[in-house]
Amino acid sequence: MQSKLTCKWLSVMLVLLVAFTFTGLNTAQADVSVQKLMDKIEALESKVAQLESKTGMKEHLSPVKGKEYMPPTGEGLVKTMSDIHMGGYLSTLYNVSNINPLNNGGASGTNPELVTRAFDRDEASFETSGEFVFEKPVSESSRAGFRTDWQFGRTARILNSAMVSGTGAEADDNLYIQQAYIEYLAPLGNGLDIKVGRFSTIVGAEVIESAENFNSSRGYLFNLAQPFTHNGILAEYSLNDMVDLKIGFANGWDTTVDNNRGKTGLYNITLHPTDSIDISNSLLWGPEQTRTVGGLNTDSNIRGLYDLVVSYSASDALNLIGNFDWGWEENNTGGVVGNGASQWIGVMGGAQYAVNDWLTVAGRLEWFSDNDGVRLGSISTYTTAERVNLFGMTYTADIKVADNLLTRLEWRLDKSQDSIFDLSTAAATGTGASSTQSTFGAEMIYQF
Repeated sequence: MQSKLTCKWLSVMLVLLVAFTFTGLNTAQADVSVQKLMDKIEALESKVAQLESKTGMKEHLSPVKGKEYMPPTGEGLVKTMSDIHMGGYLSTLYNVSNINPLNNGGASGTNPELVTRAFDRDEASFETSGEFVFEKPVSESSRAGFRTDWQFGRTARILNSAMVSGTGAEADDNLYIQQAYIEYLAPLGNGLDIKVGRFSTIVGAEVIESAENFNSSRGYLFNLAQPFTHNGILAEYSLNDMVDLKIGFANGWDTTVDNNRGKTGLYNITLHPTDSIDISNSLLWGPEQTRTVGGLNTDSNIRGLYDLVVSYSASDALNLIGNFDWGWEENNTGGVVGNGASQWIGVMGGAQYAVNDWLTVAGRLEWFSDNDGVRLGSISTYTTAERVNLFGMTYTADIKVADNLLTRLEWRLDKSQDSIFDLSTAAATGTGASSTQSTFGAEMIYQF
């Protein structure tokens, strides 16, 4: 259309120009010249029309002949980036204790570590950690997505370690992939959410990210009774407003590659009897032992964990949570009873209260029994597996310094029926000098 208008205006201008030019000529000569010029203009208009016809056809055809061309619905890279959400945090932690803990084989080979602790295990040392999260959420209008959670720093080194009990040698890798999964919301019923890849475990009341928990430190159940992540597939479905279901299969507990031919089943039923109460029942079931020569039936030696989490929002300011774990494993060679059945059990209760818009206080009480010595294992590199019963109490104050900036102050007491703490004077038998361990810590977190 624009080309046609342009051509007509040019025609008018040329006619006017000719008229002025030939004003001084005789009428006959002018008429002949004008007629020739008009013929040329008409021929030019015809060619332009032919070109526009061909161009218009290309606008409606793809490179494949005869196929209708469908223009892109988005805006390329800009559209893609706008769909991806980014977040994370940076954290620095410092812990001091009332004892002089012995080096327990940390990454440097010299750092003293606190027994039974997860990420706050370093004594009198600054710990720096962080996380980057990239997520493209799924919805009915955009059913495919993904999520990746990248831990780095001290927490990543601990998570990469084969030892998850707060003791033992650690990996030197400062990067840990906590989650990396592809997600698809299938149009079935209320929507079937499917995740494939690496994802956080479905059990437990606490998570890896500090600011999402009531307390700065993680409890015994998180550190000793439960796995952190799984590699596999997980499907989630909401039957209605009161019942959610999860089912999946994974390589095992905290493993990238399966160490046997069996798979671990992941099962969960979460109930919402009221708007303020959530009851989560989870079961992990499958072989976790590494295959030996000939197999030796390790694929049939089952490890199981039943996990119950109950949360209650009593008011806008007060939240309560409870967690119960019962785990077992067949023919476990790592415990006190070699090649025997083993079990562990634990319970935790916590409360959090928002005093005002800048101060929140929280408390946690917990008990954990590892009578067969399979979860805590060797207390240090000098000890053998021991029967351990632990009791702990933790009190935390969260101070909101500024937007996105949180400071956490925490006092914690760990107590055991045996002297497993303060190994600075430990003998070859691994007997420590104290049955209690108390710490005071401060943590600063910036969330984005």
